[in-house]
Amino acid sequence: MLKVNRRKFIANTAASATGIILGSTLMGFDSKEDSGSQSTRSKKVKLMEEVMKYRKIDSHAHVYFTEDSPRTQIDFADRLGIEKLMISRPMVPGSDGLPEEFRKCNDLVLRCVKLHPDRFIGMLTLNPTYRKESLE
Repeated sequence: MLKVNRRKFIANTAASATGIILGSTLMGFDSKEDSGSQSTRSKKVKLMEEVMKYRKIDSHAHVYFTEDSPRTQIDFADRLGIEKLMISRPMVPGSDGLPEEFRKCNDLVLRCVKLHPDRFIGMLTLNPTYRKESLE
């Protein structure tokens, strides 16, 4: 069970809120502006134009055991100008983490990387309780 330290929780929440507020202010957005105004819309367009200028790697993306994955992840990445995605398929929370499960997760990641080697960087899932199986 995860213990939450009240002091750290409040400090981290305050820091996050400050980052959100300052981030939007530094980027030229004022929360008091009408979101439908021409001025705000043009700033958003300019921000997205600026964002699209830079190469980006998503360092934490998941693939799923669904027919539309990994295509869905690539579609999202394309819209945001993300060049590469570091993908993983974690085990189900609360599972026993048996070798069959992490092998299945890793096989999915490997299949996705083979399908799109120019877009995906695979990360593995393991359970250190099963050292031998994890190393295999």
